[in-house]
Amino acid sequence: MCTASIDYAGVGYAAAMGWVQFVRSSDSQRPETFELDPLALFDGVDTPYAFFGMAPTLFDAPHRGLDADLTWQARSYLAVSPDGVVTRAAAPIVAFSWGFRVHRGHVAIDAPTRFETAKWEEHLEVLETAHPDWDFR
Repeated sequence: MCTASIDYAGVGYAAAMGWVQFVRSSDSQRPETFELDPLALFDGVDTPYAFFGMAPTLFDAPHRGLDADLTWQARSYLAVSPDGVVTRAAAPIVAFSWGFRVHRGHVAIDAPTRFETAKWEEHLEVLETAHPDWDFR
């Protein structure tokens, strides 16, 4: 499982932000592709955020069996709406990857690793297709 929390002194709209997460898994129909990983509760809601609020916490607990080899990787972005949540816009401010691998019944954890938010651009097509009324640039 992964829990990512932030410590931020801003208040009100200045602290409004959210987590956008992409997942790539070798057991998916498109194992080479990162896909949006929304919270099931938000299925059908026009938002890229899995978690949103005042200094929100990301939590994820992916589950797979140990009977098949697997590679599972997430890219998690903390994003803000640059205009104080007036319009539907999201821009990343920090990012990290994390995941796990199952090999012959053994699990290896890929520790969280920060990376440059510029990788966000690799996900623009997915974001813009899923949420055409949003600005992600």
